[in-house]
Amino acid sequence: MGFKITIIGGGSSTFTPQLMRLFVESELLQDSTICLMDIDEHRLNVMFQLSRRLIEKTNSSLKVETTTNRVESLTDADFVITAIAVGGLKAWEYDIEIPAKYGVYMSVCDSVGPGGIMRALRHVPVLVEMVKELEEVSPKAWVFNYTNPVPTNCMAMVKNSKIKVIGLCTCSSIPSNPNYLAEMVGVEPENILTPAPAAGINHCAAILSLKLKDGRDAFQLIKERSSNPIVKLFLENYGVLPYCWSHWTEFFPFLCDLEEEYKGRLQGLRMKFGLVVHDMNEEQKRVAKWEKLVEDMAIGVRDLSLDILPSGEAILVVDIIEALVENKNEVYVVNTLN
Repeated sequence: MGFKITIIGGGSSTFTPQLMRLFVESELLQDSTICLMDIDEHRLNVMFQLSRRLIEKTNSSLKVETTTNRVESLTDADFVITAIAVGGLKAWEYDIEIPAKYGVYMSVCDSVGPGGIMRALRHVPVLVEMVKELEEVSPKAWVFNYTNPVPTNCMAMVKNSKIKVIGLCTCSSIPSNPNYLAEMVGVEPENILTPAPAAGINHCAAILSLKLKDGRDAFQLIKERSSNPIVKLFLENYGVLPYCWSHWTEFFPFLCDLEEEYKGRLQGLRMKFGLVVHDMNEEQKRVAKWEKLVEDMAIGVRDLSLDILPSGEAILVVDIIEALVENKNEVYVVNTLN
């Protein structure tokens, strides 16, 4: 059964390889066409070469195509995945440093506060324009948005179109991840009841209750075991288990204190709770290193196999697409309007 699955931001060297691994591993989605769309032709070509090599290596029947034309990529699409960064790392740097000049210190600046607002103002117009185009060329398509701030972007798309939009994050898998939860509790993964009920918004969501299969309350065990001050604070005072907790601090100003003196540059400074403010110099090094690795794999300088690529374990979109296609009765944590 073949579908057209479009990735807006398909030139990403960190996200697209994980997605392509998941697609080639999906038996249900074989014979589908993966359309990579990006405004950066070089990155797009690298991802095309990598995807084509991966398809050949795994004997997959997937097809891959590329375009820099967004409307073309959306035409006849069944599913659309959005993962873009308007303004790139330079804009992200402004999101961190401009609020800092006025005494607002945040470690990531992609969700709330002045940095989150600026990020939303860059992305909302682009994403709203995209769903309006989608209404014209593929009105029945589903959109899965990974672009931060996820709730704001999804709300804007839903409020301004009739397109079905779901917000996702790599954190979304945690309530269904027995390995992650078992490590917090101190038991074997098979003893955890999942998926755990969760609520909240992206980057500020919490598990409401967590039980072991023998009936014990896992929250009590986490309280006794955890040394994480954020986890303990919210478990003891609110009775919920925060996940993606490093993002949680940005939603509570009293948790956003520096441990180093601010001298005009916030990036790289230590904050409370072991957090370090994102540093675009380090981020650029990380991206460049991964881009070089991916490009070498794409042109055949390095070997390419599923084992080399990131597992994509935290990326749920392919599982959700499969569930929609087969009308499975499964539970996933997503961002959507109440």
